[in-house]
Amino acid sequence: MTDLRFFLELPIVITNDKGRELWFDRLNQRRTYIDFLQVYPTPEVNAGVIGRAREEADEFGHGSTPVFLIEPEPIAWGHEFPEGARDDLLSRGMKLERLPVVTCMADLRSDEIVGKEGCCSSLTVVWFQDTLAMPIDPSVLERLKAIDWDERAQSYDP
Repeated sequence: MTDLRFFLELPIVITNDKGRELWFDRLNQRRTYIDFLQVYPTPEVNAGVIGRAREEADEFGHGSTPVFLIEPEPIAWGHEFPEGARDDLLSRGMKLERLPVVTCMADLRSDEIVGKEGCCSSLTVVWFQDTLAMPIDPSVLERLKAIDWDERAQSYDP
């Protein structure tokens, strides 16, 4: 049987498009609509959900770590409605689309600095996907690797 300590000590590292290694210091996941249980998923509600995720990410990061949001792609919502409710909503011009069901926040760190000071650099990234990470959804992983680290991250001393 494999010792679980092996998995706890295993570093989670990705290499971005420019060859920089990015370490996952922390990963937090939750249900996307956890605070929005009594509403239909409209673009307005989704904007609130995304705004709330950004606020949480501000608190989640290394103090003043910048936050980068990977914009989610809305998905047509085909959920069952109580009789007449769907027609009522659509007749009022409501567009029904949901976000992926899992909100992810990660503190990413690089041992390379950005600029001239510090000993490493960091960035908090927020994204949405339909399953728990790990693994990270392949389309999100592509976008994560493409983030311009030099432009978005910030150097710091731990």
